[in-house]
Amino acid sequence: MHWMAAINHRIRTIIDSATDSVMGQIQAFSDKHQRQTKSLAAQIKKLQKTLDTGTSTGQLQAQSLSCMISNRTRCNAGCLGCISRTTPGCSQLSTDIVELDIHRLNVGLDFASRCGATSAILTGKADPLQERPTYLTKLIRTCRAKMPEVDIHTNGFLLGKRHQLKNLVNAGLTMITFSIASFNPDENTAFMGENARHMDYHRLIAEARALGLKVRCSLLLTKISVNGLNGVIDYIRTAKEYGAHQIVIRELWVSDVEAEHQSETWYWNQANKISLDPLIKEFWRCHRRGHQHGIKYIWPLPWGAPIFDVFGMNVTFARCEESLNGATLKSIVHKIDGHGYRDWDHEGSILY
Repeated sequence: MHWMAAINHRIRTIIDSATDSVMGQIQAFSDKHQRQTKSLAAQIKKLQKTLDTGTSTGQLQAQSLSCMISNRTRCNAGCLGCISRTTPGCSQLSTDIVELDIHRLNVGLDFASRCGATSAILTGKADPLQERPTYLTKLIRTCRAKMPEVDIHTNGFLLGKRHQLKNLVNAGLTMITFSIASFNPDENTAFMGENARHMDYHRLIAEARALGLKVRCSLLLTKISVNGLNGVIDYIRTAKEYGAHQIVIRELWVSDVEAEHQSETWYWNQANKISLDPLIKEFWRCHRRGHQHGIKYIWPLPWGAPIFDVFGMNVTFARCEESLNGATLKSIVHKIDGHGYRDWDHEGSILY
């Protein structure tokens, strides 16, 4: 029987030795993996720092080209928190309307396209629909020749009057973004002015969708208009019912450059600004609690803003100061002088 004990002892010795060897290899692998993970984390942190400071990592990237289509500064709306009335030069009234130079616009489109942009946005300090129909359709055709998506940001007041939406679509328009403070007529008029009182957004959105446009509604959070989770959910429900595809929820912009003669608007924005952060947290909370209110997280935009699916609607959030100083820009601003900038406020941010 001694030989059996000897064999069992030998087997246990071999098993213990093998176990120690395997555990040692596992520990060595784990240590190596931890070192690699730490090294990768350090590289990512270094890259993020590089991106944040805007130093060269290769080619600049941009998502879109925002085109200021004229020097017009007086809008046909009277929005209390108007971004345009808090940007430099807004108080300069021009009797002669200056329009974009098409050659320089093509330079901007080519530059943005090489940076990866896929969208051209027609906008300005006034509403784009205040421009001549022939000029506006020419701009759309020019942009559509270089970009797969052409969007116009408008209050919609002049649709069916100065401009027919079908003509804009025939010229190449693929998307329209309606600025709507509230679907409640009284609330909307209180914020946007008397011209908004008789707006039929149900009809406008339905017409735009019937023409094949992607339709987005732009909601600006303020203390006197739509705000809070319940108010925003009601806004999204109505936009969905009317036929919109997307909602962008914006934070009031308080520029670090106080516009000349427009301190009233600048101070109004300071007093009525609501941070997006609490609302975004509410959206995350609803997502994690079984998609309450139909809120489901999809993915982030390149600059970090989350996109949610809400009742089948694409809903995201925007701040004017997002993605201005890194290697990835939300939008290049093509100004009326024919040059492109990182933002609307600072001439020193010129790109081309």
